[in-house]
Amino acid sequence: MNPSQGFPKSPKLCYQSETYSFLLKYSLNLTDTFKNLSFNKLVLRIKSVTMTTLTFLTCIIISYLTLYSHTTIAQTNNSIPADTTKAAAPYFDKTLHGGFTIGARVGGNSYLYFSPFIGLRLGKFYPGIGVSFSQYIQNDPYIKDQRIGLRGLIRYQLHKNFFSSVEYDGQKNSIITEKGYVRKWTNNILMGAGIAIPVTYDSKLTFELLYQVNYKPGQSPYGHKQMLGRVGFAF
Repeated sequence: MNPSQGFPKSPKLCYQSETYSFLLKYSLNLTDTFKNLSFNKLVLRIKSVTMTTLTFLTCIIISYLTLYSHTTIAQTNNSIPADTTKAAAPYFDKTLHGGFTIGARVGGNSYLYFSPFIGLRLGKFYPGIGVSFSQYIQNDPYIKDQRIGLRGLIRYQLHKNFFSSVEYDGQKNSIITEKGYVRKWTNNILMGAGIAIPVTYDSKLTFELLYQVNYKPGQSPYGHKQMLGRVGFAF
């Protein structure tokens, strides 16, 4: 062997050298990709994943509560003796009711809505008041609204677990004007009906469909939808 040619490289060293070269080239390409990706697109992708996750978790919770309601009510009915007399409920248990409502939409323009409320029981009428917390994200043009609003509702028990509902939902949202988008307080009237599924003795899971009566394109806080679906919990 000629000493001037040096020692031959082992196959192991050659393989490691090629591996390091490949990883370095891949990392540089990945860095260039993130540099070319605009910040707004990255934010929209993260928000889309977040909204999808929240919607998926909500569906899981609703499914669990629905299944739990059947087993709980069946066990409660079997465990109560026939000759047991029910004690008089406290005054506030007879007159007060409350709960919360959740609404969401993912894809295109994203929307997330949460509203706790409290009210009175007046026979078959269930009036209530509450506040709302919502977030609306529009892609084109890009708009992000984070809102705190006021809510008033009246539910009427139609038959056992079915009810009708009339709601007022006031929010300060972005609307279209001649000067572009501006934030303005809007008064939104919704009407609809729903079903209340018993979960425990004094709580129910609610599903409802609402129709925005005074819908105007470009001014609705819910985007381009006139029919809304919401789920909630009532006590």
